[in-house]
Amino acid sequence: LLAAFNGADAARLGVPVAEGVRLSGVVPELGAAAAGLTQDDVIVAIDDRPTPDVVALRNAIQSRQVGD
Repeated sequence: LLAAFNGADAARLGVPVAEGVRLSGVVPELGAAAAGLTQDDVIVAIDDRPTPDVVALRNAIQSRQVGD
């Protein structure tokens, strides 16, 4: 479950970044949980490619194969 992330979120969560995608929840049986991601984690990049918003994150994920 993905959520937009901004400076106000960063201040609330004590995260030192101002843009990215916050995980508003993680389904235990799916890949994010298996990778160790948890609720309120913030994804800021994949393979050094910034993910400033949900669209960028989805595009980065869709361009990969399972296991990458």
